[in-house]
Amino acid sequence: MPDPFVPTDLDLRDFPNMPLDVVRLRDSDLSVTATGDEFRSAILLWCAAWHQVPASSLPDDDRLLARFAGFGRDLKGWKAVREAALHGFIKCSDGRLYHPVIGDMALMADEKRRGNSRRTAAATAAAGEARRTLRLKAEHRNGVRDGSNVQDVTVPKRSEVKGSEENVAPNGATAAPRRRASRSSSPRTTF
Repeated sequence: MPDPFVPTDLDLRDFPNMPLDVVRLRDSDLSVTATGDEFRSAILLWCAAWHQVPASSLPDDDRLLARFAGFGRDLKGWKAVREAALHGFIKCSDGRLYHPVIGDMALMADEKRRGNSRRTAAATAAAGEARRTLRLKAEHRNGVRDGSNVQDVTVPKRSEVKGSEENVAPNGATAAPRRRASRSSSPRTTF
């Protein structure tokens, strides 16, 4: 028996879609020789194999295969289509059934995921470095670095500010601040 075609930890369960080579399927022996039930079962088994671990494999257990192929507990119905439905699957040294075409697609999908992960990690690192650079520039511009130039600033009370006596009522209560007239004669528009 051959070794499995894919790594034993290949997991594509988070991939909801499986590529389909339309021309290859259309021109395959399966599409010409299989009955409707056999063809349907084969496609369902491909879908099940895509989400098994390792991807592109199936357990060699007729009860599970019948369920994956849409037969539920009907083992007699499953056994009637088994040979055609498993067209292209090969039993490997780990006891599982592997489909080499699905295995190739699974390896390509995994490589694409790894490439995306590398690009995402690089972009995340670049964005983090950009944020750090902007923060350092802002700190430098404001004269604040590591809190060493931070001073305790207490905001004075209104009555302590020079010229604020006009806002104090004769009984000592603070009057409302005067509003300045708008410099613009046109109404403000906000978006």
